[in-house]
Amino acid sequence: MTFIVRPAFSSDLSQLEAVEMAAAQLFDGLKSTEGLQKKTVPMHHLQSAHANGMLWVAVSAAQTIVGFVLAEKLDENVHISEMGVIPAYGRQGIGATFLRTIKQFAHDSGFRKVSLTTFATIPWNAPFYAKNGFRPLMSSEIGESLALLIAHERSLGLQDRMTMGYVVREP
Repeated sequence: MTFIVRPAFSSDLSQLEAVEMAAAQLFDGLKSTEGLQKKTVPMHHLQSAHANGMLWVAVSAAQTIVGFVLAEKLDENVHISEMGVIPAYGRQGIGATFLRTIKQFAHDSGFRKVSLTTFATIPWNAPFYAKNGFRPLMSSEIGESLALLIAHERSLGLQDRMTMGYVVREP
């Protein structure tokens, strides 16, 4: 299937909850993801990311939004807050294209790193990011805001999490 990745339009925002809920079906029944069940990114976060140019969508040849990635500035770096692809469109390069897009955005915008949190033992999570150049971050590499985000994820009941990063440019 053919797709394009482009910056989100404001008219796209209302469609992203359905994409996120469809993507979350991959995690149904997994104990480590119970804190995510039926939760979506609040509209004000989508609006903020859109306003800051940090929200991209994947659009199918039929002009349907089939995935999105949302990033934010965190500790002077780019942090991937959410990435989801409708399962029927999975394993077609959309996620990898999202990662290349964010890496290029980070580079062009002068950021040094891209970070994310993911599930350590779910087979399609951490290995996917590692294959795309991300590596586990040591605690000394985690800034204050990212540490607060990790603590928040734990408060939601998310288990089995790891923090990964990609170096865009050396200091």
